[in-house]
Amino acid sequence: DVNQRKSLSLRARVMATLVAVMLLGGLLALGVQVFVVFPSYVELEQDQARDDVARCQYAVEREVHHLAGFVADYARWNDSYEYVETRAPQFIEDNFTIETFEENSLLGAWVLGLDGSVVWGETHDLSKEDKPPLPTAELPTEGRWPAGHPLLPATDLTEKNGLFRTQHGVALVAVHAITKTDGSGPVRGWMVMARLLTQDVVEAMVKQTRVAFVALDPAALEDATDRTAL
Repeated sequence: DVNQRKSLSLRARVMATLVAVMLLGGLLALGVQVFVVFPSYVELEQDQARDDVARCQYAVEREVHHLAGFVADYARWNDSYEYVETRAPQFIEDNFTIETFEENSLLGAWVLGLDGSVVWGETHDLSKEDKPPLPTAELPTEGRWPAGHPLLPATDLTEKNGLFRTQHGVALVAVHAITKTDGSGPVRGWMVMARLLTQDVVEAMVKQTRVAFVALDPAALEDATDRTAL
C-alpha cells in the first residue's frame, strides 16, 4: 500500500508538471501571437495599405498629367492664340468635334478670356447615345466664370491641374495659358478641359494599379447615413 501511494503521488506530480508545462507553453505561444506575430501582421497590413494608396494616387496623378499634356498642346498653338482674338468658328469646327470629346473621354472643353469670360465652351454626356450637352453649374459654357473661381490660375501661373468636384461627380481638370506655339505671349486666355472620373476611367486605373478601389464623391461621404459601409 505504501508503494502504491508513492506511485500514485509520483504520477500526480508528473501529471501536474505536464499540465503546468502545457499551460506555460500555451501562455508563451499566446504571448508570441499577441506581442510579436499580431503587431507584425498589423504593420504588414498597414504597409500594404499605404502602398496601395500610393499606387492609386500615382494612377490619378498620371491621368491628370496626361490630360494636362493634351490641354497644353491645344493651348500653346498659334491657331488657338488667334482664335481668342478672331472667334472664327472654323477653329472649333475643325478641332473640337464630338470625336475629340469621345476619344479623350472629355466632359467638356472651354476657351476663356483672361478675365474668365467664356469665349467658347461645350459639354457632352458621353453616356448617352446622342451625346447631348451636359450642363455643369460649376463650369458654365456661357457668360463669365466668377472671379476667384478655383480653376482660374493666378496671374503668375501658366497652368493649373488636379481634381475638381462637380454636380456630376469628381473630374480630372487641366487649365493652361493660351500662348503662341513657341510659348511666347502675352497670354490671351485659358484653355480648360475636364474628364469625369467615371466607372470606365476608374476601371482602367484599377487594371493599371491592380488595386481594387472606387472614386467616391465627397458629397456622398458627407450625406452617408451608414458610416460602417464606407
